[in-house]
Parts: sequence; structure tokens; C-alpha cells
Amino acid sequence: MIPRHLAPLLRTAAAQSPIVSVTGPRQSGKTTLVRATFPAYDYVSLEAPDHRAFALHDPRGFLRQFDGPVILDEVQKTPEMSSYLQGVDWVIGELFKNYHNRQISTSKQRAEMTMTLGFRPIGPDDQAFLLEIYASTRREELALVDWDEDRKARFLQMQFAAQHQYYQDYYTDTDFLIIPLDELPVGRLYLARWPGEIRIVDLSLLPAHRNAGIGTRILSDMLAEAGRAGKPVRIHVEKLKPALRLYLGVRGGRARALGL
Repeated sequence: MIPRHLAPLLRTAAAQSPIVSVTGPRQSGKTTLVRATFPAYDYVSLEAPDHRAFALHDPRGFLRQFDGPVILDEVQKTPEMSSYLQGVDWVIGELFKNYHNRQISTSKQRAEMTMTLGFRPIGPDDQAFLLEIYASTRREELALVDWDEDRKARFLQMQFAAQHQYYQDYYTDTDFLIIPLDELPVGRLYLARWPGEIRIVDLSLLPAHRNAGIGTRILSDMLAEAGRAGKPVRIHVEKLKPALRLYLGVRGGRARALGL
């Protein structure tokens, strides 16, 4: 199968939303995409008359037969089922809203306003923004160095390029994502889903968007996904980094869930 750019977005959407919709024209590869992205999920097509009749006659019984996540294909053929899916937390089907409509609330800078949080794969045009993100994480330590701004800029460019290439070369099966807030890029999330763990390779936000609940929401979603999969979440954080407070705060009583 040809790799699809939508696959990492679909995995991220499933980690954040109880129900994910995949829509598009017929014969465009929707079923192939979803089944390849989630090979361990149960699958049922409501195109089959017997499955469709069961879903229409006894929607609760139809849903109870699945012990875990399920892909419902051709779900538009049973529109009555939408009312019964509201209490289900493990369905992926061709229905409902796109995950970019996920809402978060923040009290920083835009008090009590609801802002849209999304994810998209990094692209060639994002290099300048990714460098800005990286530079912001090194600002405090470089403030202690007796270098002029030009030398600091060259150092950051070199270090960023080395880090970026290392991630691309050695972190296979990893989603490299930009975090847009109200369509404005505010951070990056590099996430690896390995057989034995979920590894947060990197989670960084621009300084103006830190301490606003964004990182907490993302980490909470990752812990929820890991809980469903029975996997630990691991991340490496230097002891002196301010972000350590975030990870310890989210970890709370789940000390073994988030490895630091």
C-alpha cells in the first residue's frame, strides 16, 4: 500500500476523539486507509444486508458485540445508529465531525475563550517555524553564554539541523506534527507509537502559548490512548527544564503511566 499522508492524522484523531469520521468520494480508498492504519481493530461493513439489519433492529446489541475499537464501514446506511453511538468510546466510522473541530479552553491571553486545537504533518515550508520552536527551548541557557546574537543564531541553526536530521533518520514510525491553535502554528509534537510503548519524542510550544493548558490536554490524551492500548507513555525531560513541572503535574497519581 502506498503510504498515505492522512495516516498520522488519523491516528492522532483516534487518540483524541471517541468517534472519528472519514468521508470522501466512493472508491477513493477510505476503507483501505482506515484498515491499514488500525489493523488490530474489528471491522464490519454495513453494506452487508445481515449486518445492516442487525444494526437497525437492535443497535445496542449490535454495538455490544464488540469488545474493543471497531471500524464501521458504510455507516451512512444506518443513520438511526447515530443516537446510540453517543455513549460509545471506541468507534471509528464514516460519520460525525472531523477531529480539527476539537475544542480546548484556555484562560491565558484569551480568557474564557474557546480555541480550536489541531494537528498536521510537518512540511518543507515549516522549517523556519520549527527552528523558531527549537530556539525558544534553548533561550534560557544561551542567555548565560557570552556570545553575540549572530553567533547564537548560527549555533542554533546548526543544532536544530542536527536534531531534525537525527529524528528523521532514527525515529521511524513516528508522526511529526505541527500544533495549530486557531490555525496559527504554536508548537510541535513528535509522537512514536511503538509495540511496547508510546514515546513522546518531542512536545514543544512557543513561549507565548505555554502555561495555557495546551500541553496538559495533549498529555492527558496520550495517557488516555495508552491506557486503552495497555502501554506506558515515556518521555525524556532534563531535570532543570521548566517543562518537567508539566509532566509531573499531569502524571499525578499515574506515576507508572508516564515514564520520565
